Amino acid sequence: NAQYKVFKDITTTPNGSVIYNAQDKSSVNIIADFINNSATSTSFWAHGGAIYNYKNSTIGNITGDFINNSANSTTREVIGGAIYNNGTIGNITGDFINNSATATGYYAFAYGGAIYNGDNATIGNITGDFINNSATSTKSNAEGGAIYNRGTIGNITGDFINNSATSSSASG
Repeated sequence: NAQYKVFKDITTTPNGSVIYNAQDKSSVNIIADFINNSATSTSFWAHGGAIYNYKNSTIGNITGDFINNSANSTTREVIGGAIYNNGTIGNITGDFINNSATATGYYAFAYGGAIYNGDNATIGNITGDFINNSATSTKSNAEGGAIYNRGTIGNITGDFINNSATSSSASG
C-alpha cells in the first residue's frame, strides 16, 4: 500500500520546493498534499511552487490537494504556482486552492497560477476543483489564473471558481 504524505511550509530557490524531477528522469506515483510551499527568487525565475518536472521527465499519477503554494520572483518569469510540467505527468486527482504565480520584475511574466503545462508536455486527466488561484505580474503579461497549457491535457473534470490572471496586459 502507498503511504500518504503531507509536504508543508517548504521554501526553495528557484524551482520545485518539494519535488524537482530532473531532465530524463522518472518518478513513481505521488500520493500527498502540498500545503504552503514556495519556489522564490530575487535574481532568477521561479517555477513550480511544489513540483517541478523538467523536459523529457516523467511523473506517474498524482493524488492530493495543492493548497497555498506559490512561485515568486522579483526579477524574472514565474511559471506554475503549484506545478511546473515540461515533461509527462499521469493523471492528477485533487483540488487546487489559493495557489499563485507572482512576478514583480519589469520583464517578469506570470503563467499558470496552479498549473503550467509547457510546449510538448503532457498531463493525463485532471479531476478536481480550481478555487482562488492566480497569476499576477505587476509589469508584464499574466495568463492562466488556474491553468496555462501549451501542451496536451486529457479531460478536466471539476469546477473553476474565482481564478484570475492580473497585469497591465492580462489574459486567461
